[in-house]
Amino acid sequence: MRNSLSSKTTRKSILAALLIIPSAVFANDVAIPGAGTLPDEIQLDEQMTQILEKKQLRSKADEKISSHVLDMLDNTANRTSSQQQMNIQDGAILLDVHANISLRMLRKILRLGGQIINSSERFSEMRIRLPMHAVQRLARDKAVHNIRPAEQGMTQMINTSAGREAHRVDSIINEFGVDGSGVTIGVLSDSVRFLQQSQQSGDLPANVTVLPGQSGVAANDSGEGTAMLEIVHDLVPGANLVFATAFGGQASMAENIIALRNAGADIIVDDVFFFAEPAFQDGMIAQAVNQVVDDGALYFSSAGNSGNLNDGTSGTWEGDYNSIARFGADVHDFGDNQGVVILTQASQSPITLRWNDPLGASSNDYDLFVIQNGVVIDSSTNIQNGNDDPFEIVGPQPAGAQLIVVRRGNAANRVIHLSTNRGRLNIATDSQITGHAAALRGIAVAAVNAARANGGVFIGGSSNPVETFSSDGPRRVFYDENGNPLSQDLTAAGGVVRQVPQIAAADGVATSVPSFNPFFGTSAAAPHAAAIAGALLSARPDASGDQILDSLFATALDIEAPGFDRDSGNGVIDAAAALNILCQDEGCNFNNGSTTPIDEDNAFRNDQDIAIPDGIQGGIQGTIDVTRSGDIGTVTVSFDIVHTARGNLRITVFTPTGARAVLANTSNNRRDNLSRTITLNGGSLPVQGVWRLQVEDLITANTGFLDTWSLTFE
Repeated sequence: MRNSLSSKTTRKSILAALLIIPSAVFANDVAIPGAGTLPDEIQLDEQMTQILEKKQLRSKADEKISSHVLDMLDNTANRTSSQQQMNIQDGAILLDVHANISLRMLRKILRLGGQIINSSERFSEMRIRLPMHAVQRLARDKAVHNIRPAEQGMTQMINTSAGREAHRVDSIINEFGVDGSGVTIGVLSDSVRFLQQSQQSGDLPANVTVLPGQSGVAANDSGEGTAMLEIVHDLVPGANLVFATAFGGQASMAENIIALRNAGADIIVDDVFFFAEPAFQDGMIAQAVNQVVDDGALYFSSAGNSGNLNDGTSGTWEGDYNSIARFGADVHDFGDNQGVVILTQASQSPITLRWNDPLGASSNDYDLFVIQNGVVIDSSTNIQNGNDDPFEIVGPQPAGAQLIVVRRGNAANRVIHLSTNRGRLNIATDSQITGHAAALRGIAVAAVNAARANGGVFIGGSSNPVETFSSDGPRRVFYDENGNPLSQDLTAAGGVVRQVPQIAAADGVATSVPSFNPFFGTSAAAPHAAAIAGALLSARPDASGDQILDSLFATALDIEAPGFDRDSGNGVIDAAAALNILCQDEGCNFNNGSTTPIDEDNAFRNDQDIAIPDGIQGGIQGTIDVTRSGDIGTVTVSFDIVHTARGNLRITVFTPTGARAVLANTSNNRRDNLSRTITLNGGSLPVQGVWRLQVEDLITANTGFLDTWSLTFE
C-alpha cells in the first residue's frame, strides 16, 4: 500500500491478505442512519454459529487455506467484498504461498497447471497463479504452510518540489553546493510509468537505473514511483537514482530492498504497505530493512495515511482483548459493553485484525465478522492452531457496518490491533503505524503540507501541523524477528515501545506525473526526508547513518505536542540546521572549485568563487592539489575574501598530512573584506597532495565568499 494521496478519484482497492495502498485523503464523516442500532442477537447467533461450525469441519489441508479462498471454492457460498476483489483470470487465482521453496515445489506448481510469478527461498514465499481446482491439491503438500489471496501493495499517496524551499534545501544547494553528488538513493513504489516523459521534460535525468525486470509497469499501476523519483531529484539533483517495484508481494519487496543495497544504494525509501504485515513483530520486509541498515544504508518509509487519534481521524483500535458474551460467542468489548465497533466512515481498503502472537506460531484462534442490517456480510475465519499467523482480513466495508472480534475455544487474551486502513471508527485509539514503517532500524516519516510554509520555510509550532490523515504511533513490539519474546508481559503494558514516526517532511508538492500534481500523502513526505539525508551524506561522506539521523532529529522544528510526539516524532526537518550540526566538528565537503597551476612547479591557485555559509562551524574548504614532490620548506599562502564583516571569519590552512595553521581568527573588526599573504615554514613535511583552506563565518548576519587563494613554494 502506497502512502500517497492524489486528486485522482480513489482507486478500487484490490483484495488481499496483503494489500499495499496509497494514503488517500479522508472524506468528511457522514451521518449513518441506524449506525447506533445493535444487530439482532438471536439472528446473529444463528449466522455466526453456522459459519463457525463449518470452520470446525475443515480438513488438515483446508486449514492451510485462507477462509476467503475456501469460500470461493464453495460454489454455494455468497461472495463477499473480499472474494469479489480476488485476482481470478480464466479460472486461475493469483495466490501468495508460504512454503519451503525447492526445485521440487516449483516443478509441482507447473505440473498443477500453475504459473510462478516470483519466489524467495530466503523468505519461504512464492507468488503463483494456480487453477482453482488445484488449490486444495497444493495444500495437501507437507511443504506448504499457508495459502492466501495475493496481496497487492498499497501506496501512501495523496514541478520543482515546494518542499525544497520549505525545508531550506535551497539554502544548502545555493550556498554550499551540496546537491547529493556521490550518493545513490534507491526508491521502491508501484512503478516507473511515465519515466520517459519525466526525462524528456527534464524533471528526471537520463541515467535513472531500474533494476532488471523490476519496473513495475502493469495494467493498473499509477507511476507513483516516478513522482517519488522526481521529488528526490528536485532536492538532490546530483544524486544517482535507482528504482525497483515493491508490488510483487511481501517477499518480492524484501528481496528488492536487498537488491537495491547490493546495487549501491546508500539511502533507500519506499511508500508501500502490505495489509498482512505484522503489527507486533518485524516481518520479512522489516527484516530486509534491518539487514540493509546494519550493512550501512539508511532507510526511510512513509508512516501511512490512515489517520491519527489527535485529529479525530483514527480508524484503529489497539489494546487488551476484553471478553464479554454476546451473539452466542465470546466477543471483544471495545469499551461500551456492546461487543461491536462501528465504521463511521467507509473503509476503501481491507480491514485487518492482528494480535500479539509470534508469526507462524499462533495457537490462539480469533475471528473477525462484519455485520450490516443484522446480517453477516463478511467474515474471516482462518484457523490458528499452533503454526499460523495471528491475522484475519475482510474486504472494504461501507459506513455503518459493525465489526465484531470473536475469541475461539481456549484462546488466551492477547493485545489486538484492528485497523480499517483509512476508514474511521466510533471508538478508536492511537498506534496506527504497523509493518515495516515501524521496523527496528527504519525511519517512519509523517507528512506536513508544504503550503503551511506559505511559500517560504517551515517555522515549526502550531503553524506546521501534520496532515490530518498522517498515521500515528507508537508501536509496541512483543517479539524479535525470530519469534522470541521481548518481555514476559503480553498485555498492552508489556513488550517494547518503538517511538514512531521519527520525523516529518513535506507533502502537497508538484510533480509532472499525471494524477500527482499536487502529490499529497506520506508517500510524498518520505522521499523528501530521504533526499535531505542524501544531501547531508554528500556534504560529509564519512558520516555514519546515526550521525546523519542525529543531525536531522536534533534540529527538527518542534510541531504538534511539545518535544517528541506520536504524530510528528522529533518534528519537521530543517535541512540547513541539520547540515550545521553535522559539519560542526569534522567539516564538510562542499563544492570547492578546482586547482589552477600558476607555473609548472612553484605556485598553485584556486580562483573559483565559493559562498561562505553564515554562522556555521566547519564553513567551506577550498582545495588545491599540489603536484610537486619533496618537502614543504617555506610556503606563502595568499587569499582574498569578499565579506561584509571580516571579524566574523576564522581562516585555517591544512597541509596534505593534516598539519594546520590558523591564518586569521575572529575579532571585533567590522570592516569589509579580508586579503592576506602569510609565509609559513613547513619544514620537512611532504608537500605533495591536497591542501585545504578552511573559511568559517562564526557569527551570523553577514555574508561573503572566498574569491581566490594560492600557494607559492620557494
